[in-house]
Amino acid sequence: EIADPLRFFQYENVPGLPELALGECDLDTDPRTWEPYLLVMLRDGMIVPDPYFRLSGNDDRGELMEFKCNKPQLSFDECNGDGSPRYHLFVSESCPMASAVSAARKLLGLESMISIDRADGESGAGPVFLNGCSCSPWKGSDGPFWLYSVYQLSKPSATSLITAPVLWDTVEQKIVSNDAWQIVKLMTHEAEQSDLICYNDALGVIAKDGLYPGDQMEAIESMYSDLSSSIFTVEGAGLEFLA
Repeated sequence: EIADPLRFFQYENVPGLPELALGECDLDTDPRTWEPYLLVMLRDGMIVPDPYFRLSGNDDRGELMEFKCNKPQLSFDECNGDGSPRYHLFVSESCPMASAVSAARKLLGLESMISIDRADGESGAGPVFLNGCSCSPWKGSDGPFWLYSVYQLSKPSATSLITAPVLWDTVEQKIVSNDAWQIVKLMTHEAEQSDLICYNDALGVIAKDGLYPGDQMEAIESMYSDLSSSIFTVEGAGLEFLA
């Protein structure tokens, strides 16, 4: 395990890079036919294989760092000097939680206030953006770009999973949150306060109290708890099947 970080640095090429960018995929695209790779995480800021997905029986990930916002609300209307939004989302459409965050951004009318990059897929270095990243401080750099760079810049010594979604503060250059449910609630609060919620082609007129009305908070929280626990139960069952 001491030598695990060397595994990554010995790669001539990162294994498992998606063969197609997200926009090039269609219904006939089958990522299961692409090059296999080991799932990874960060331990003390270094990329190592994720022990949870090893079949050796040692699944100790250590104490994982949480990235959660300690503020009840954010001002998403803040911009950088070049006019780009202060806050940026990294999402992966293969993750149901990240997809929910992307959908909420659309439904709440926050597309001009929160920029976004969508991963082209997973790889042996975690989620990857083949054509690079569109936000500071990586904007303009050649791709591919890996999500682990976001975690390493935010907390260089972090022991953490490399997961999307990530809400990124381009001014502080810190992760605001990588908790999908918290990000959705932060966006909903902003939309309510800014009166941004408007007509949506899919849902019609969204009520002023948005996607998280006060009189239904308890029911919504319960529904989310059931949904998220079901997702992780399915993931665990899949791992047991592999074993």
